[in-house]
Parts: sequence; structure tokens; C-alpha cells
Amino acid sequence: MGVSRRALLAVAAALVVGAVAGALVVGGRGSSPASRRTATANALTGALSANPTTHGPLGVSVAQPRGWQVTERSGVIEMLSPDQTASLTVSAPQPAGHEAQLRRSDKRQLLVLFKPARILGHRRGKIGGQPVLTTELVGVTPKHRHIRILTTAVSSAYRTYSIQVFSTPRPAALRLLQIRSALASFRFFAPGK
Repeated sequence: MGVSRRALLAVAAALVVGAVAGALVVGGRGSSPASRRTATANALTGALSANPTTHGPLGVSVAQPRGWQVTERSGVIEMLSPDQTASLTVSAPQPAGHEAQLRRSDKRQLLVLFKPARILGHRRGKIGGQPVLTTELVGVTPKHRHIRILTTAVSSAYRTYSIQVFSTPRPAALRLLQIRSALASFRFFAPGK
């Protein structure tokens, strides 16, 4: 089954939004190892609590880590950490059942957008109770900053979702915990208004 040109353009648009978010992430303020440890120790208890946010048009609910900014534009959800060192983007550009195709397409486009980029590995897991294969990449932004990217696609009964995590090459432990918590919170439902 072929993918329509419109669906491919939607995927490309979502990846461009993610690329911009990724460039913002690595362009954000840096922090020293000591300040990252202190921030992690002080914030672990409260920072992992999250507010569930429902995005009806996309048919997804995800917990927003405390302090993260969430925007939804043109069918793309972007969650950005307060220190701008990590972001998570979600889009639903295709009908259900196209996760392998979308995963390959996303990976190819990310390798081009962040070249020189390379794949570090693949890992199986679950998002929203659905099995996923996640690819980890490292690359370089147009401003010559290094970036780490996790990319995957997951299919619900209704839609196929493209999910990317963009971060600095070595994100703080707190950011990693918040991202894991958000990914574990995904719930899918029939898209509506």
C-alpha cells in the first residue's frame, strides 16, 4: 500500500518542526555538571509529577512534565523543557498500521536534516501499551551544535504517530526521567475535536 504525497508532506512538515525544536534545544542554556546534580536533587520529587494533557484532534493524551511548555500547531505537539535542553514532539500524519513505513521515512529525513548524522542503535519498548522500535541518532544542527535524537513511530487503532525526543548530547538525569515519564503516560483514543 502506497503512501499519499499529502501524508509524506505532513511527515516532512512534522520533522521540520521537530528539527527547529531540536535546534532550539541544543541552542538553549547549558549547565555545569554541579548545577545539573543540584537541580536534579532539589527537583526530583516534584518535577516528575505531571499534568495529563489531552490533544483531541490527534487522539492522544500525554502527561506534561512539571514546568515544561506545551504547544500544538499544525497537528504537531511540542513539549519543551524549562532549560531548553530537551523536547518531545508528536504528530499523527498517517492512518493506523503505517508505523514501519513512517519510522523508515522519519529516520531518513532526520539523517539528512542533522548531517553529518549517524545511528547509534535501536531498542524495542512500548509507548501507550503498543510495541515500538526506537532509533537513537546523533547529529549536528545548522548552527553546528551536537544533538541527540530518539525517533519512533507507534500505531494505535486510529492513527500512526511520529514521536521524536531531541536533547543535548548528555541531558541531565532529571530530563531523562521526565522524558521517560511522559513516554510512559501516552494514551490513545479516537481523534476528535
